[in-house]
Amino acid sequence: MDLIIFNPPRYSNGKFHKFNNAVLWLASYLHRRGVKVRIVPLNHAHYAETVEAELAAHRPKYVAISCKWWDTLYSATHIAKLVKQFDPGIVTISGGYTASFFALDLVNQTDFDVVIRGDGEEPLYRLVTGQSPVNVAMKGDTTLIPVIKQYVQSEEHLRELVLIDDLEEIISDTSVLNSYIWTGKGCAETCVYCAANALNNIQTFGRAKNIYRPIDKVLREVEILSRYPGSTRITFDFDPIRGLKQERFYLDLFAALPPKKYNCYFFSWSLPSTELIDSLARTFKLVELGIDVQVASERLRKVLGDRRYLKPFYSDEALDATLQHCHQYDNFIIDLSTLMGLPFETDEDVLAIKPFSDYFYDKYPALRYPYVSPMNVEPGSLLLQHPDRYEMVLFRRTFADFWQYTQRSFQENMNCYQPEQYGDGIFHPLGCASQADYARGDYFRTYETWKEVQKNIDFRSRQRVNSRMAKYMKHGLRTLGVTGGIDRSAVGGGEHE
Repeated sequence: MDLIIFNPPRYSNGKFHKFNNAVLWLASYLHRRGVKVRIVPLNHAHYAETVEAELAAHRPKYVAISCKWWDTLYSATHIAKLVKQFDPGIVTISGGYTASFFALDLVNQTDFDVVIRGDGEEPLYRLVTGQSPVNVAMKGDTTLIPVIKQYVQSEEHLRELVLIDDLEEIISDTSVLNSYIWTGKGCAETCVYCAANALNNIQTFGRAKNIYRPIDKVLREVEILSRYPGSTRITFDFDPIRGLKQERFYLDLFAALPPKKYNCYFFSWSLPSTELIDSLARTFKLVELGIDVQVASERLRKVLGDRRYLKPFYSDEALDATLQHCHQYDNFIIDLSTLMGLPFETDEDVLAIKPFSDYFYDKYPALRYPYVSPMNVEPGSLLLQHPDRYEMVLFRRTFADFWQYTQRSFQENMNCYQPEQYGDGIFHPLGCASQADYARGDYFRTYETWKEVQKNIDFRSRQRVNSRMAKYMKHGLRTLGVTGGIDRSAVGGGEHE
């Protein structure tokens, strides 16, 4: 075996495992070029035994460990340590958004030998076949060569990145496969909270524009993934944010799909147009439409949108019109996601959450009660790099901070994003507070306020469970929400790559 790719556990008990679908395309790319590669999801409490068994059975020269989401920072390094304990000669590799941001820290302070920065297909292929590496950080490195001067993917490259027909050839456990369909990459926005902001994309991937995959490749992969769990629901989590060109891609894609064969979850990071809504309604049996409202307060949404600290502003009236258009169809279930604790938030903005949510929930039967997530500081976000600009104070900032925070979460099986227990300093539940709250010593105001908001959300959400379940059953679905798709505990950290 040339390479094993481990998808690390989120917590030591193996629960709430989140599979990084990107490794499917990564492994497919390598497999097509003759590399013997195997993906192993570590999705149970006996992950250490699985690592040892896989290494003993296949004796790989290289082991890659995904580190896309920051909540797997510690667990990824922990798996690398287990690999080195088994055989110090195995070359350990990491990649993904978080690994790319902390590349020098990982190669110089942990058991990783190499970190691939940005898009990994060609750099990983070169590495495991002994060619001159690109987009890498290696042990001993103190500086990084800009990715933009090395390997940068374009739409032309995306033609070669396709799934193999038989995924059993490259993955040990197909039960982790979900309905996510990869349609494109990139983001040109500068949202304060998100690691996938345009500036970090330039540094990490060498570009900050949207690139889309060929529609014929996407259609083929819908067929391939339809053989596996969640096959009747297609999940899209990359959408048109700017301009008609991006929207046209989805209109053409939906027109090419067989009508009413699949259910769909479409997470819209911008306000969808009526034409897109009509197309969703025609194409799919049941449409679960997630809309990123950003913040419930229209005032704050405009302040941040005008400064480009969020995506372009739209009004409550515009949202109402969109929901009214959806309301004419009987095959929609709608999610609205919002954040608390954003820069320049006032008590007035917090008080706006309940009337905003109640108004839309009471008016539209197909709407689940709007979801509210407290903003966390993420590695690579603009908030992390420029807190003073946003009048915020950080409690977690360095690699060591995030590593220690995720270590406790992993070992004690605690939710990184919304922990029930927390403490001072790096163990602050959100990792940040406004300068005003900090000056008053009220470090936990946002989180404690959010917990009260969440109680109301839980209460009101239960009021429509039976009606929603009836709609699910009508369309052949047995579970609420997205199966293996969007992780709602981390809404607001939409890493589009």
